[in-house]
Amino acid sequence: MKKLCLSNGLRLIIDQVPNSRSISIGVMIRVGTKHETKKTNGIAHFIEHLLFKNRIGSDNLYGNIYIEELGGKINAFTGKEFTCFYMHILNEYLNEALCILRDMVFSFSISNFDFENEKRVVIQEIYQYQDNTLEKVKIASLAHALGESSYAFDILGTVSIYMHFKMMTSV
Repeated sequence: MKKLCLSNGLRLIIDQVPNSRSISIGVMIRVGTKHETKKTNGIAHFIEHLLFKNRIGSDNLYGNIYIEELGGKINAFTGKEFTCFYMHILNEYLNEALCILRDMVFSFSISNFDFENEKRVVIQEIYQYQDNTLEKVKIASLAHALGESSYAFDILGTVSIYMHFKMMTSV
């Protein structure tokens, strides 16, 4: 396994598996609930969702749909300290995969329609978790143990917070 640090601070971990015909790639960004306030709780998770709505290429496809059309899998998760985007794809599509991840993270552009639609998607996700007793206990336990710490925040945020999220447009 090799560890590299680029001049821009990006750190890479490379592990080559001989005779493998596929690769896994991940990008971890140091943004999670640890970095949120009560007013912004859930924003890291929401941005994770939004980054999948970045459109690419002349076909104007979402990046995740493009990867799936190539036979790959792409997903993400948000945690307390970081957000991770990862994919698994055939070796021959390495360049395309890297371009998709680059564009998702660094060349982000989203429509107002997709912004509002993802708000609805995440609100639905919150409602589903609120129906899950185990999730309720986990969230309540963290709040009890950690008090006001941002580590106690629910990664999803709350419905009331999402109702106030507005898309910023450049002037």
